[in-house]
Amino acid sequence: VRRKKRNKFGEETRKAKLTYRGITYRSLLEVYCAKSLFNNQIKSEYEKYTFTLMEGFDWPETSLEKYGKKFKQVTHCRPIKYTPDFVGDNWIIETKGMRTDSFKMKWKMFKNLLKGSKYRPELYAPSNQREVNQVIELIKQNSNDNTRRVLPKLPGKSIHVKTAS
Repeated sequence: VRRKKRNKFGEETRKAKLTYRGITYRSLLEVYCAKSLFNNQIKSEYEKYTFTLMEGFDWPETSLEKYGKKFKQVTHCRPIKYTPDFVGDNWIIETKGMRTDSFKMKWKMFKNLLKGSKYRPELYAPSNQREVNQVIELIKQNSNDNTRRVLPKLPGKSIHVKTAS
């Protein structure tokens, strides 16, 4: 069991954000992937697209749910969204060291969403640097195909594109 790090006051510390080429990443594996993509001259966009996997909805009946130490009446369920790490012309990379149950569920929902669309990218989910290197080689091999797949509007679902702020 891995213990959470604490500062001298006993407070849990948060993981430091990492910056490479002016972009802030959430993990060392994401930075490694970004460096590998850049060094291999492969164009990509970091966390630019957000896919709505399931729309939010209102619950008409009673639903008491525990938040912290208190129970709370919940009437609205928020949408389930997914933002892939790196998106290229015809591929998506999701770097994930520890695959949580939440991630596994969203990844399956994401694949199901894409299955019903015209956009069929190659999906990669490397979990260490060796796998990132393998993914980079696969992308380089497949880039000779020269077919560009553009993100379309998916029927019934939304894709939110982040704009520079």
